[in-house]
Amino acid sequence: PYIAADIGSICGGWLSGGLIKRGWNVGPARYAAMGLCALGMPGAIIAVYTGNFWLAITLISLATASHQGWSANLFTTATDLFPTEVAGSMIGLGGMAGAIGGMFMTLMVGGTLGRLGVYTPVFIWAGIMHPLAWIIFIGIAGPKMLRAEIVPDITNYVSNKLLIAGAIFALFGGVCMTVVWDHWDWLCDPKTHSPSVPAGGFVASVAVILIGIALAYAGL
Repeated sequence: PYIAADIGSICGGWLSGGLIKRGWNVGPARYAAMGLCALGMPGAIIAVYTGNFWLAITLISLATASHQGWSANLFTTATDLFPTEVAGSMIGLGGMAGAIGGMFMTLMVGGTLGRLGVYTPVFIWAGIMHPLAWIIFIGIAGPKMLRAEIVPDITNYVSNKLLIAGAIFALFGGVCMTVVWDHWDWLCDPKTHSPSVPAGGFVASVAVILIGIALAYAGL
């Protein structure tokens, strides 16, 4: 699976770059490469249900290759969508959001194994995340993936979209934090009573709230 991930990382970038050299616009080329990678991810769902060892390894390898191919294109979209002077900030924000998502994913995996003792729900979620993200990405960035324009004079400029996004993030983080706090004992490991899962969930929720505040501040 790790060797497949290496191959996927190289081929994912090569595919979109090759399409652009053939005359494709940047947006459609990125979407095509990301869409193809997204199609390889549901193999993870089949992998958890098959009883054949080599088929499972093959499907998991396909998923890791697809994920890395997806990542190679996803990171590049920051420079596709934003001017050079803010691309670094966008990559940093994306990396931070990815790290927080990883925190929640770790909690979900640990909680699932602790309560159910099986990986099945985790593999199902892994299989649908990328196709769902591909659809959401197109909805946000638009079919043509046009480069964002920076407002020259931002002295009196207020972004309602950023304010709304910040409010949604802060609200979501607040809801998660409340749920974790109210179900603290239930989220603790049933065998060792370790509070690592609820503590991690609480910290991740606070991080989401901080992102919401940062987005709202940027909107102002």
